[in-house]
Amino acid sequence: MKEIWKNIQGYEGLYQVSNLGRVKSLERIDNNNHKVKERILKIISEKNGYSIVNLYKNGKCKSYRVHRLVAIAFLENPNNKPQINHIDGDKTNNNIKNLEWATARENINHAWDTGLARITDEIRKNMSNSRKGNKNHFYGKHHTEETKKKLSEAHKGMHNGSNNPFYGKHHSLETKEKISKANKGKMTGGKHPKAKKVICITTGEIFDCVRDAGKKYNISPTGISFCCKGKYKSAGKHPITGEKLIWKHLE
Repeated sequence: MKEIWKNIQGYEGLYQVSNLGRVKSLERIDNNNHKVKERILKIISEKNGYSIVNLYKNGKCKSYRVHRLVAIAFLENPNNKPQINHIDGDKTNNNIKNLEWATARENINHAWDTGLARITDEIRKNMSNSRKGNKNHFYGKHHTEETKKKLSEAHKGMHNGSNNPFYGKHHSLETKEKISKANKGKMTGGKHPKAKKVICITTGEIFDCVRDAGKKYNISPTGISFCCKGKYKSAGKHPITGEKLIWKHLE
């Protein structure tokens, strides 16, 4: 395939990306009036296997995943799908022929169908939808040992000690009394009567309350609530794709 180069959005005149998955810095005169020669950038590998590059502009450095730069430059996205799928499952193969725009669900289904992802019985139970038994999409699928280890490390201590956003913060006695009165007799079995339904924008799943959503993905319901209120951009990550989970109250 002939290599074609296109400007990277927001870095015109500075960097270009090719249809083969390479990124280069263009020849130019920098702020110190020095001539900068054209060069191919070094590709860095993330822990999750994706390839990234560091781009500089106005003295600031930002990291970008190479496959996203390639897709934005060369792939049309008429349905405005948010994710990019590696067709052959190789996250380092960023050739344009190996990339396609996808929804979160399409990305996950591709991982299942190609055997790139496996899931344990325990997680299958937590993540299953209303379908049960062999009709469930996760039936009979399991995590690899490597994936189990990564999930364990990712969640270890996530909300413990100083990592918890409420570490060192305490309610006043007056506030505790108000909370106690407000909740008295309301939480004995079932969800709070004023609980709102929430939707995970990333996966399209709908939950009756933040507590149910938190149980499924093993994350703090408070974090989900804060995300719904706009205080957090996201809460938790998908255990398979690693995508950040974005939450909204379902009106």
